[in-house]
Amino acid sequence: MVSVQFHHNKRIICGILLAKYQRPHDEVYSVKKRFLWKTKTVHKHKTVNTPLYLVFIPWKHQEKELIEIEEKFIINPESIQMDQTWITVEKFTSKRTESFDTHSWNESLEVNNFIGYQFIYKNNRFMIRVCLHEWWEPLTILYQNIPQLLNVDLDNEE
Repeated sequence: MVSVQFHHNKRIICGILLAKYQRPHDEVYSVKKRFLWKTKTVHKHKTVNTPLYLVFIPWKHQEKELIEIEEKFIINPESIQMDQTWITVEKFTSKRTESFDTHSWNESLEVNNFIGYQFIYKNNRFMIRVCLHEWWEPLTILYQNIPQLLNVDLDNEE
């Protein structure tokens, strides 16, 4: 297992790195516009394709969590040693199909430059569920493949 430190809610948190990848995601930034004596802050969105890290956080007194962290919040990303058992996939699509009554819809997510555990790649819905914040299935898959994560304690205080 690879441990990683990152900035989260103005604190430094430790977590277990599960994967590194790229996917198109939305980034919000602000621009200050000035006209005469007034200053106005305008919030804008742009789609970027920067590296993301999938991290498992074993909180002490709260529900364990899977989160995506942008590379700019990782402390010393160049010093992270990738696990020997990880696989590398150039590109794949994570898909999910839902249906209700007579209606069905498909959701998909394109993942590029994936480096991580093989079970994440093989369970195709894993990445789309993490992206949509549907934790139950990804956490179940994670605990089935790495059961020792249930007992990991990294001294993360809430």
